[in-house]
Amino acid sequence: MVEAVIRFEINNDSLTLDDIDNCLFEAGFDDAIVSHSGGGTIAIELSRDATSHAKLVESVVATVMSVIPSAKVIQASSGSWQTSQKQNINPIKNKDLANPGVDVSISRIRSQQKLRSIAEIEDGDIVDIPDDKELLHPARYFEALYLHKFRAQGLSNSDLSKVLGLSVEQFSDFLKGNEGVTITFAKRLEEVTGMPSEFWLRTQSKFDNSRK
Repeated sequence: MVEAVIRFEINNDSLTLDDIDNCLFEAGFDDAIVSHSGGGTIAIELSRDATSHAKLVESVVATVMSVIPSAKVIQASSGSWQTSQKQNINPIKNKDLANPGVDVSISRIRSQQKLRSIAEIEDGDIVDIPDDKELLHPARYFEALYLHKFRAQGLSNSDLSKVLGLSVEQFSDFLKGNEGVTITFAKRLEEVTGMPSEFWLRTQSKFDNSRK
């Protein structure tokens, strides 16, 4: 499995964020995280079976340019968004878990169409949830993007609840969608997953507002 983060300039002001996301989804990037930043650039982060990083990049660039002809690749790197931006020491590696020393850095693969609602706001690196997308409880994002990886590493509910500062019962309620994300909990989630706390708080806020 090869991981890559590939950044493009779109060079087409007529395309909205949704237009770009829809083009890429239809082109087969439903297994990737597509993030948007200022200046009309996007980053595609994915993990796929490939013979080499170069082959994966070549395939992605060709596909993107076939559906968005104005796109121009500006950077390609191996590894996840988190490690390509800066080196972060994940505190879960330093906790006294049943499986100590486990490496939980991941590529944050988008496993379902519903996760297309993850995007960056235009003038920064804060992950946002567009207003017109399906509103999900934060636990669904945690489950789809991270939980399966943690389970594969042998981490139990007890292990995860410990590093997240929750009781086992609270963590179980969170997974069921019955426990909300507070500021403190959001910061813990950021430490463990690498996803900014603002993402978790905005997801919770939009989920709560949708139920009023």
